[in-house]
Amino acid sequence: MIACANVANLLLSRSVVRGREIAVRAALGAGRLRLARQLLTEGLLLAAIGGVLGSITGLWATKILGDLIPATLPASVRLDPRIFGFSAAIITLASFLFGLIPALITSRADVNEALKEGGLRLGASAGTHRLRGVMSAGEIGLSLILLVGAGLLVRSFLRLTEVDLGFDPQSLLVATVERPLTAAFDSQQHSAFFQASLERIRNLPGVKEAALTQRYPLGPPHNATMMLRIQGAENVRPPQPISVTEISPDYFHVMRIRLLKGRTFSASDVAGAQEVVTVNESLARMLFGAHDAIGQHISFGGPSAPWKEVVGVVANVREDALEKEPVPEIFVPYLQQPSFSMAFVLRTESSPLILAGAVREAVQSIDKNQPLSGATTMDEVIAKSVAPRRFRMLLLGLFALLALLLAVIGVYGVMAYSSTQRTHEFGVRIALGADRQDILKLVVRQGFKLALLGVSIGVGGALLLTRVLSSLLYEVSAHDPLTFSAVAALLMLVALAASYIPARRAMKVDPIVALRYE
Repeated sequence: MIACANVANLLLSRSVVRGREIAVRAALGAGRLRLARQLLTEGLLLAAIGGVLGSITGLWATKILGDLIPATLPASVRLDPRIFGFSAAIITLASFLFGLIPALITSRADVNEALKEGGLRLGASAGTHRLRGVMSAGEIGLSLILLVGAGLLVRSFLRLTEVDLGFDPQSLLVATVERPLTAAFDSQQHSAFFQASLERIRNLPGVKEAALTQRYPLGPPHNATMMLRIQGAENVRPPQPISVTEISPDYFHVMRIRLLKGRTFSASDVAGAQEVVTVNESLARMLFGAHDAIGQHISFGGPSAPWKEVVGVVANVREDALEKEPVPEIFVPYLQQPSFSMAFVLRTESSPLILAGAVREAVQSIDKNQPLSGATTMDEVIAKSVAPRRFRMLLLGLFALLALLLAVIGVYGVMAYSSTQRTHEFGVRIALGADRQDILKLVVRQGFKLALLGVSIGVGGALLLTRVLSSLLYEVSAHDPLTFSAVAALLMLVALAASYIPARRAMKVDPIVALRYE
């Protein structure tokens, strides 16, 4: 719509400049329909050339767009005949609708007046000026809507990157291993394999600390339970599944997860010993309220599941997503509840990915047929979790910048055209004693009014349309006053800058040249 308004403005400018030519054609017998048809044909030809250039640019831009799409979203973006057909239909329709108005205005010009001296100014009627001004204000308004949307997403994304993760992601490598599930499945063999592999990995050069976990933060979910009992109390009906994660004793230390009460797991928490658990702050609050969770006994997984003693309470961690509040979680020693799928978490002295090959070799030194299912850094895990949000922000931001560029071109075109049409008037004003600064203020004031109208339209539209973004925002209101005011101020400044260049040109008008202009 912004581009169409720009083209309509350019066609209006061109048709006004050609006012004498159109008048001559009309005087020689061309009818109004024929003149309109001629102008429409020219507009369609321009649209066809622009469409071809746009399609070529689209092929190039599609490759860039494909690179921006995160791996978690479908990346099959290509231009096909349907897209080309749709684009051609839009171009044709827009050219007809937005080219028809200038064609009708130009074709009904008064032939006698147009052929007189000064007739070049006839086409620039008050109605034409108003139409151009309204379209330019509309461009500014639409640009403001897109810029506000992009601004809200940027502020939301920045808020998201500042949330307390509950752990330290720096210099962390995550290497996942999945043991084969065979008919001779033996959980104790799996725990022995992971224990031996962990010892080898801890002794690797460059590894400061290492631990095991069934699920790492922001990773794929694993075990969860909806069946929870507290010894001496009624069964708990949790509102959502409670995550159950098997870990090694050093996990909380390696991840820098704070211990709030009690103790972490120790080497004595093995199969056959008293079964213990550690819970996070959310679960302790949900189950025990103001009472102390340490020493309480809970059971999960079914009526016959054994009682487990709560020995520690740790701080909450963002497990599912950065924008989601921490969920209740239970941690159990992996030696008491072995799993076939575990992840090694390593805190390294240098770049974590450098050690991926060494970790693979350490695992295969215990079982030569066991590969790593994957190795990544915790920074990459976090980046992947926010990738869809970053993509939406970049995409809307790019469109907003393109809209801003088109709006600036539109405002500049209107002001430059208006200043050219008023050259004679400026010459008269200067000849009568007007200061050149007054001419500058006159033109800039016109641009200011145009920008103010556009910003007013845009703010009203943004207040209605940004509600659509509410579900995509984090701790930012869809009507955030800071974003609205900043974008409005930016557009006002940009519009004034676009008006300043024609204004500077107008203030340099030579009154002698201006008085005999046209």
